Amino acid sequence: MSEINLFEKPDVAQRWVEMLSLDHSDPGKSDRIMVVYPYILEWLETNKITNLVDIGSGDGYLGSIVSENISYVGIEPSKYLFDVSKKQYIKDNLEYRLGSAYNSGLDDEKFEGAVSVMVWFHLADLSSAAKELQRILRPGGKFLILTSNSLAIEIWKSFYQDPKVEGITLTGKFMTPHSVLEESIIYVHSNDVIAESLKKEGLVVENILPIGIAKEDDKKIIVAISGYKP
Repeated sequence: MSEINLFEKPDVAQRWVEMLSLDHSDPGKSDRIMVVYPYILEWLETNKITNLVDIGSGDGYLGSIVSENISYVGIEPSKYLFDVSKKQYIKDNLEYRLGSAYNSGLDDEKFEGAVSVMVWFHLADLSSAAKELQRILRPGGKFLILTSNSLAIEIWKSFYQDPKVEGITLTGKFMTPHSVLEESIIYVHSNDVIAESLKKEGLVVENILPIGIAKEDDKKIIVAISGYKP
């Protein structure tokens, strides 16, 4: 399957940064701010992670809120978002690099922890991403993938103006409470398919948990898939 990464377009990436800024200014309407980031911080503390890779670090926000005791590396394929990260968040424990979920450019078995926030639904090739994740984690290293919850696919479709579905590809104008992203493409992988792709590369999946502001699992728009490398 041919993959399209719209965030490599500077105008799309710029618009996305503007949308995230609006989310941060009005957190009460954002699953990302209200649920996802607190979930990650608790996961980091529970697992006592001291060095972390953020796969698809976007505008770099996660790096700004992790403990300064954590050595953090953010990997981002979009040159625009990479540049934003380096300018916005400057701390001794933070490093940002150009790289992708398929080719991070990082050393083998380097990290105790790996997290990826709303990236896996932008990936067409789950196998290659799982293989790269397995490569950069140390034995015993933990991973946490937060992506679209396939149980809530009808809700995801409702975020799009005139959504178009072809196979597992969902495209259209993406609507948020604050703004509109004129172009958006996501790949609607089921939660189980993502888990199986990780298992095939030798990773152990411990938990598949829908999370979000909503009460019912099929209305929680995000799923947290976590586990470790044996």
